[in-house]
Amino acid sequence: MIKNSNSVYAMVVHTGVETKIILNLGKYKMKMSTLEVNINKIMLINLAILIIGSAISAGIAAGFLASSMEDYQYIFEDSPTAGNLTFKSFWSFFLILNCLIPLNLITTMEISKLIQTYFIEQDAQMKIADYDTNTIKGIKCQTLNLHEDLGTI
Repeated sequence: MIKNSNSVYAMVVHTGVETKIILNLGKYKMKMSTLEVNINKIMLINLAILIIGSAISAGIAAGFLASSMEDYQYIFEDSPTAGNLTFKSFWSFFLILNCLIPLNLITTMEISKLIQTYFIEQDAQMKIADYDTNTIKGIKCQTLNLHEDLGTI
């Protein structure tokens, strides 16, 4: 409420979902290099191999448990059911086979991108003297994918 005034004149031009700011909020497509796309595909394939390998190993373990649980009761004394042991064996094999997925690959790539970006910025051949301001201007990398894009040129 506006104080000390008898009336207020206002005009609403346009509101709602068809305003310029709302219409420009379209879907954003994440920019990724082809190397990152290929690594993501490889990681998904590795994850699928890991899950399939764990399931096959758990199935073999379930077959072994079904045939030998009665014969070797002293080994499986505390275990309630074969299903419970199969579930545990799936996750055990999942942890054993987890070394198939190189999680440090992505971290190593990001660190190497940072180091390569530093070397690009410090390269003497990429610097130029600005005689107007008596300074030396160099390249400034705004993205870590610069060296990947330079490799495709």
